[in-house]
Formats: sequence, C-alpha cells, structure tokens
Amino acid sequence: MSDTFERPQTPPEFWVKPSRTRRVVHLLRQGKYGRRTIKFVARSTTAPAAGTARLATTAWRWIRADDYAGTDDHIFRESVRTRRRRQAWMLGLAYLGSTAAGTAWWSTTTPLVALAAVAGLGTVVEVHKRIAARPIPFKIPGRKGGTPQESVVVRAAIDAKLGRAEGMRLAAPVLTEDGGWSTILQLPPGQRARSALGREADFASALGAGESQVVFELIDEHAGRLAIFVVVLLVGLVVMAQVFAKLAASLPQSTPSPRAQPSVASRTPSEAQERVYLAKLKAIDPGLVVNTERAIRRAENICGRILDGADGGKLTLEQYVVQELSGGNATIDQAQARQVIKAVKVWCR
Repeated sequence: MSDTFERPQTPPEFWVKPSRTRRVVHLLRQGKYGRRTIKFVARSTTAPAAGTARLATTAWRWIRADDYAGTDDHIFRESVRTRRRRQAWMLGLAYLGSTAAGTAWWSTTTPLVALAAVAGLGTVVEVHKRIAARPIPFKIPGRKGGTPQESVVVRAAIDAKLGRAEGMRLAAPVLTEDGGWSTILQLPPGQRARSALGREADFASALGAGESQVVFELIDEHAGRLAIFVVVLLVGLVVMAQVFAKLAASLPQSTPSPRAQPSVASRTPSEAQERVYLAKLKAIDPGLVVNTERAIRRAENICGRILDGADGGKLTLEQYVVQELSGGNATIDQAQARQVIKAVKVWCR
C-alpha cells in the first residue's frame, strides 16, 4: 500500500445535467406541481358559482335598498325599494322573454347560452375580487408594477387607524406620479380627514415605506377625504450613491478654500421633493405656502445657511429661519422653525 494520497475520481455521470423530463418527474414526485394544480383547478371550478352567487347577493341588496339603511326617512327608502323591485321585474321578464324567443326562433340551446353568459360575468367578478384581495399586488410576468393595489392602500390605512374599517375606501385610483404615486382616501362617514394628520409615520409603517416618504394633504371640497402622496425611493440610485460616497471617503481630502461654495444642485430640491416639502410646510402654517415660488426660494436660502454654517452671523439657525419665513402671510416661532429645518434637511445635503 502506497503512502501517496490519490484523489478519488468523480464519476462522469455526476457532471451530466439531468434532462428536463427527469427534473419534471422529480418535481411531480415531490408533489410541488400536483398541489398547485389541484389548488388551481379547485379555485377555477368554484369561481363561476361563487361569482354568480356574489352577483345575486349584490342584486338582492340593491333591491332591498341596503345602501339607504342608515336613513331615517323610511317612506323614501320604501319608495326606492318599490322602484327597484319594478325595475328588477322588468329586467327578469326581458331576460326570460329573450331566452324564450331565442329558443323558439333559433335553437334549443339558447337557455344554456344565457346561463353561460351569466356564469361568465360572475366568473369575471369573482376573479377581479380575488386579485384585488391578494395581500401582495398582482403583477403580470415581465411587467414592472410601480404602484400598489387599492386593497393594499386601504388595508394600510386601516392598520394605521386612520378611521374605521367599515366604509374605508379609495375615492380615486392609485396614480403614478413623478417620483412616486398618489391617491385619495375616502374615510368612513362621520370621520374627518383632519384627524388623520400627524399619522404619516403609522401609515408609512403599515405600508412598508419611510416616514419621510408619506405626505397627507387635506381636500378643501370634502372634509372626509385625504390626499396621499408617497415618494418611491429608487433602490438602485441609493446603492450607487452609497458606493460613490465610500469612494469619495477613500480619496485624500484636500483643504477647502474659504471661497468654496457648495454646488447649486445640492441646494435645489427635485419636483417630488418640492411637493413633499410644501406639504410639510403647509402642515406647519398654511400661510407659508401662499406663494410656492417664494417658499422654495426661502428654502434654498435656508439650505445655504445650513451648508455654509453661521458665516460669522450672530443669529442661530432657528433665529435665522424665523427671520426668513416670518412676515407677510405667516409668522412662526422657533419650535416651528425647527420643524422647517428638519423638512429642509431631507433634501439639503
């Protein structure tokens, strides 16, 4: 027996990639495709019946005028019921008459076609309901979705306790904005949108976003509606910024010249940042945003003071902000000035 170590040879079959058929058979043995197939077939089979039952339930509630259940005028509600019952009878008789006429003039399969049309409509309703109720937004393969589903936004509002769960809905679809998305939240009847101000952090936590990314705005035309704007941070840009920051930190630092000034771009917010800043400024004092151009110009001046330092002045930063923003349509104190400084530092870096 030799003392020399000999490495055992790996058999060539080890490096041969199994064929597609063998991999599919292996997955079928594990039950991966089997469970999914059974679940998909079961849900697909029950969709027509569940959707048709949902249509029938909705129609019955409409006939009973359940949408007027909270009214105290019972005579008016009964008149609505009578009118809707009459309309339902007319639709039912028209459906039966058209089916009978089609059977007599065209084919005996007309009733089946009519039932299939109703079942198809119910299937569409049920599939739409299931997609909207998904905890994770539904995305078509190969398509990038940048906005959440309406059900996700409503659930986040309920979890943030902006209002009661019953009656909470969106009054407008989720729209893609420059740098984020926006929508209008309809609070339950009897609840004011003003009471939701200050809960941006709770809503951001429920939505899975940062506190500074969420902005609430009141709608003057409706006291129960709240405009929501969410800034979407680009992860790729953030990672690139971190990489460049590390590279800049590793380079030898030169002594800055006394006349060196920060770049103008670092003092000017983007369009999305302007919208967030103006919303926070409006929450501090609505008079600060009467003239938006002046508000942004003052914010750039405050940013310059933050980046340049005191510059030999006797005023502190809070006192400078009070002096800069007070006068005209608004007058602020140092506590409000600190809120303004915090809002400016979000983009002033």
